Amino acid sequence: MLLLSASYSYASKFGFAGSSILLQPIGARQISLGESFTAVADDLNTIYYNPSGLTQVNKELSITYIRGLSGTYYTSLSLGKNIDPQKSIGVTVFMFNAGSIEIPIDASNFKTVSLEDDYLFTLSYAKISEDKNLSLGFNMKYLSSTLIEKYTATALMSDFGLLYKTPFIAGLNFGLAVQNIGTGMAYGKEVEPLPMTYRTGLAYKLPGILSKIRLSADIVALTGCTPGTSVGLEYIPVKSISFRAGYRKTDSIDYFSIGFGLYTSRSAIIDYGQKFSNEFDTLDQFTLSFGPESTWLFGSDKKAQIEEKETGNTEIPLAKEQNNSQQGLLPKTTQQQIPVLEKEIRDEIEDELVAIYILIKNGYYMDAKRGMDALVTNERKIKSWEKLSNKINLTAAVLPDASEDKVSFDFLRKGLLAFMKPIEDPKNALLKTFYALEISETPAQKENARQVYDMLRNYYPDIAKSEQIPDGFTLINYKLYKALDSIYKGEYDTAITQAKEVLGLEPNNVLALKRLGSALYALGKAEKNKKAVEEGRKSWKKALELAPNDGEIKEFLKQK
Repeated sequence: MLLLSASYSYASKFGFAGSSILLQPIGARQISLGESFTAVADDLNTIYYNPSGLTQVNKELSITYIRGLSGTYYTSLSLGKNIDPQKSIGVTVFMFNAGSIEIPIDASNFKTVSLEDDYLFTLSYAKISEDKNLSLGFNMKYLSSTLIEKYTATALMSDFGLLYKTPFIAGLNFGLAVQNIGTGMAYGKEVEPLPMTYRTGLAYKLPGILSKIRLSADIVALTGCTPGTSVGLEYIPVKSISFRAGYRKTDSIDYFSIGFGLYTSRSAIIDYGQKFSNEFDTLDQFTLSFGPESTWLFGSDKKAQIEEKETGNTEIPLAKEQNNSQQGLLPKTTQQQIPVLEKEIRDEIEDELVAIYILIKNGYYMDAKRGMDALVTNERKIKSWEKLSNKINLTAAVLPDASEDKVSFDFLRKGLLAFMKPIEDPKNALLKTFYALEISETPAQKENARQVYDMLRNYYPDIAKSEQIPDGFTLINYKLYKALDSIYKGEYDTAITQAKEVLGLEPNNVLALKRLGSALYALGKAEKNKKAVEEGRKSWKKALELAPNDGEIKEFLKQK
């Protein structure tokens, strides 16, 4: 019976068999990280590891199912919600069944009974400091346990947790938790102690281009037991999927684990974890979570929807990771509602830079300079931050503000964003700013665009030289000329690039669509690539929608 599962064996060895539910690892993500979650603490199952992490949860429902050994299973249902910007509450129900066993009624008859049934109910509360660096959390728990359907015991207990985001090392978290402080479990005259547990952990999100990776490590000790260690790694290549691996080692448990998470939509997350032990079969765990966008569950903010409908606002609230000092960087018009960053940018940057890039995207370059200066001064110095700071300083010196709703400013903002992205795009930056120069409506706008273009040309002299526009051409006409010339020469890839660059500036340019279609069609025929041929036809059809009387396109489609 003591070997029904690794955790049940571990509990029994130290006299905690009746309360083994308190030692079960909960959450597929947590399993796959080797249970090293004390300092990560950023989803609803943090309630089982460090209740202070509840401040990192907005609205969430989480359901976990675990298939154990020899018929064991356990499942949990958790619900968490923030009640204001600094306080959060949660409630969980956790059920554990240790399988069944046959016991004798008399010399020849047996009956099957459930070996152990446990129910754990938890109420949680957590609060975060005004600077968003320190969170404190508390659990109140009630446990009911029944052995072989005959002996029942209950217990009250509490947990305390702390989570600290270090301001001096960006991305580094420290976590601490003390669990199961309370009464023992009394089965008749037999009283078993609760497994008081101490957790200490660190989590570190790597900087710069490695920011998609987070490392975590925990030391976990039970009263009277040798401390165990856990380590984990999580890699998030894109927002819709994550990969995890972990390792846990104690006197009685030694396993590796792997897992993944699938973000099926803005409202649902599916996590899977599997652990491999030398002594036992693999154990699988599934967790299904629903986030704050699940209106069927949490309802919707009607006021926000009305405002969005009336104003056309498609912006989102400031990310939780940003502290108050960063919120103060944003102009009053954008402090409460900020635009969504491009996914490629959000995936590549540290949380501390979100507000900076929002300012850059909206053309507040002097504000971005002030914010970046504060970060470089107060936070640890990161090489990529210094490079970004230099680019912002260069920009703010020639164009402090480009937030006006002007077409030329729109292209300047896009060009400068390409210049300052984590993975810069020099050619696109030069292209957008030169186009802004050509379409500027006033002398002041033209002078702004010229200064920005000259700054970029000096920053990328070789690329600017290769992209120079000959006298007598506009940017659009030159790109279209190069596209046609490349088609005649059989250089279809170059023609496609030139046509797409024009469409990036003027999406409805009929001539660019025609030349893109011709280049794709010719490339597809030359390489026997049916997909390219079909893409060429699509480009022609779009051109025909814009110019229904264009006989040349009709002839193309008729022949091809």
